[in-house]
Parts: sequence; C-alpha cells; structure tokens
Amino acid sequence: MGVARLPPRTRLSVEPAACLNCGAALAGAYCGACGQSARTERLRFPQMLRDLTHGVLSADSKILRTFGALARRPGPFIREYLLGRRVEYAGPFGYYLLVMAFNVALSALLAEAGAVPAEPDPDSFWEENFVALQLGLAFAVVMLPLAAVRRLVYRAAGFSVAEHFAFLLFVLAQSLLVLRVVDVAVLLMGGSLVGDPEGLVWLGIFVVYLLWAGRSLVPETWWKALLKVLGACALIFLALGVGGALVQWALGSR
Repeated sequence: MGVARLPPRTRLSVEPAACLNCGAALAGAYCGACGQSARTERLRFPQMLRDLTHGVLSADSKILRTFGALARRPGPFIREYLLGRRVEYAGPFGYYLLVMAFNVALSALLAEAGAVPAEPDPDSFWEENFVALQLGLAFAVVMLPLAAVRRLVYRAAGFSVAEHFAFLLFVLAQSLLVLRVVDVAVLLMGGSLVGDPEGLVWLGIFVVYLLWAGRSLVPETWWKALLKVLGACALIFLALGVGGALVQWALGSR
C-alpha cells in the first residue's frame, strides 16, 4: 500500500471532489457534512497564525455575546438557546468553567495589587483558590437535583432535566460574575465582602437572577415563581443537610 504524498505547492487540490476532512462529496465552497472549506491549503505559518487569531476571536465573541445576552435578557436568551439557537453563543458548561477560571484570575490580580489581604505563603493562596474551584464544581453538582425538582414543578413547559440544568448553569455563572462586580465595587469604596456576608450576597443575587430569568423562561406571576424557587431551594438544602448528617453519623459510628 503506497504512502499518500502531498501536492507540491499551495493547495492540496484545486477543487477536490470529496472533502479532505470527512470524505463526503463536495457541492460548493464548503462541505455540507462537516463545514470545512473545499479550498483547503497546505499548512504554512501565516495560515496557522490566522487560524489562531480566528479561533481566539471566535471564542471571545461567543463569550461576550453570551455574557451580554445573560445580562440584558437572560430568560429569553436561555429559552432561545434551549430551542436551538446555539452557534453564536458559549455552551453552559464552557461558560461556567470560564467564569470559575475568571474568578481565580481576578482573585490573584486583586491580591497582587494589594486590594485584598494576601496570604503570607503563596502556596496558601493557590490552595485556597483550589478549594474555591472545588466548591464551584460542587455548586454545579447541586444544580442537578434542583434541575430535577424544576422538571417536576414546570413539567407542563416540556423542558427536560438536562435543559433545566443548562438553565441553572447559565444563571449560576452569571450570578457569580455579578457577585465579582459587587466585590470590586465594595473594595473601591474601602470595604470588603468575605465569609458569610459574601455568601449571603451571592445567594440573594442567585435567587433574584433565578426569578428574573425563570419568569421569562416559564411565564408566571412573581409570587408563584418566588414560592417555587424558595421551596425548591429549601428541599435541596434539606436533602443536603440530611445527607451530610447521615454521612457524619456513619463515620462516627465506626
């Protein structure tokens, strides 16, 4: 079996009959199956730099569009995303992970600038933020049972548990970004939010955002939405408390 040889110069072929990426028949400037351009060129450094720039700008534009949509019209945006309008926006998992990474980067910048008390040991700073990342992932996991509860409460809307989970991840990520804005504003005024006060502020932001976005996703009155949100959160916290107590009892009985 012979080894495939690359063509001598610029393009792999002038107009290939089949897509060089997936092998599907070509009928136009782009492959109808995978979207790759029919005019695929040999790799060169200028092209690699263009691809890098395009990739970075494309990712940045998706993140900024997602942030803007969640800031202006969270409910309608998430509804459109769930119904299929997705190519222009970042996905819920990716957006949430980027927000978590941004939180760590912002904490490092504020500590470097002296805006927040810095840990005497640099390792302690990263250990603390590693714990924060773990807590962030734990928050995402807690959204799963909350999504299941929302599926039961809003079953008439027709959204699946996975779709409610995506909705909650978007809301959770945006509430954490708003919390960081509040943190910076408080720091500029000479104060600081740490510990329980910060947690209470975030919980308030999360509930307000959940109500704002949720009423647009599933239209209902404010008081009904508030009762459902508070009831669902109470059930989740009760379940987590009971689960934690059972784990402690099991460990203590050994």
